[in-house]
Amino acid sequence: MAARVEPTGPDPGVLSMAGERMEEIHAQLEKHYIEAYLRDKGYTLADLARLPASEAERLMAEASSYASLRLAESEMKSRLVHELHGVGEHRFD
Repeated sequence: MAARVEPTGPDPGVLSMAGERMEEIHAQLEKHYIEAYLRDKGYTLADLARLPASEAERLMAEASSYASLRLAESEMKSRLVHELHGVGEHRFD
């Protein structure tokens, strides 16, 4: 008689793919926020290469801070929705 194999939980490969997909979405959203910030200031990512290094670095630092803030805000809203709807614990790390 063959031994019965019990499922042990979600396939780690599937979880890994889901995590990679979330990282990809996160990176795309971060880039979107950076581009939006620069556009609001009258620049594009390509424009930064033509600016003096100090100005380009300043703009990227500001754009990165803006993107981080917006991403944190999105994560907070998502957590709140999950809590309100009783979906369960949702991890963003």
